[in-house]
Amino acid sequence: MLSRKDYIQLLICLVLWAGNVIAIKLAVGAVEPMVAATLRFVCAGLLFLPFIKWPDRRTLKIVFQISMLMNVLHIGTLFIALDMLDAASVSILLQTQVVFATLLGVVIFKESIHWRTWTGMALAALGIIVMLGEPDMMNHPQGVGIMLFSCLCLALSYVRMKHLQTVHPATYVCLINLFAAPIAFGASIVMAPESWQGLHTVDWHIFAPLLAYQAVLVSSTHIIWQRLMHRGDVGKVTAFTLLIPFFTIMLSVAILGEHISWSMIIGGLITMAGVGIITLRRIQKGIA
Repeated sequence: MLSRKDYIQLLICLVLWAGNVIAIKLAVGAVEPMVAATLRFVCAGLLFLPFIKWPDRRTLKIVFQISMLMNVLHIGTLFIALDMLDAASVSILLQTQVVFATLLGVVIFKESIHWRTWTGMALAALGIIVMLGEPDMMNHPQGVGIMLFSCLCLALSYVRMKHLQTVHPATYVCLINLFAAPIAFGASIVMAPESWQGLHTVDWHIFAPLLAYQAVLVSSTHIIWQRLMHRGDVGKVTAFTLLIPFFTIMLSVAILGEHISWSMIIGGLITMAGVGIITLRRIQKGIA
């Protein structure tokens, strides 16, 4: 059972995660996306390295697989998508991870879904179609495709998490970041060979706080979130993540000055309604 203090911590996590999208958007405006991702992984990994408790080989293998899916493929492509799309658009598209997680549950775990869940998925798809009329998405269809791929990879990482036994939180955060760092660095060299040479021109008074925000605050929230998941009902705690897009949109308007059109509002509400239906059905069925 969550206490009032737990709910406050939960709300802080959600706001920090919403702010993370804004921080990434600002970061990729200063350096190449994969350079920004690499620096984030290195800083977060080194930050938690002193607290590591080396796991057994099986756990290490699963953590490595999660790192490739969540950090390299999901977060890496998230940085790339945010270089193309507005933060508000990305925050709503991120919620399609719930749709992908549900479909993977059917394919991999043979979970049964019924008409309410199918209706939710249809609404989520309809909302995205409506949002495609938004100039931001219309002008960058590849960004939408990258973002959907990013969400699929995140959902796949959840599948691997189901096979992960209890692991020391700081160890988990450290390893998923350090495993990802060299891969992201290699990708940055392939995608933009000259990108690292321009770091000396970056305004570090702006970029360093953005990097610290992602590496320290956002990474730390995962440890808090794990504790909240253990203390409360997993489904109900997870349902609160539906608030993240609304926080992100408010921050994108206030900090980035993004314009929210009617197609974004209507499409976003339809998508969130669909995701909400799916989430509530998963809670009712006891699926984490």
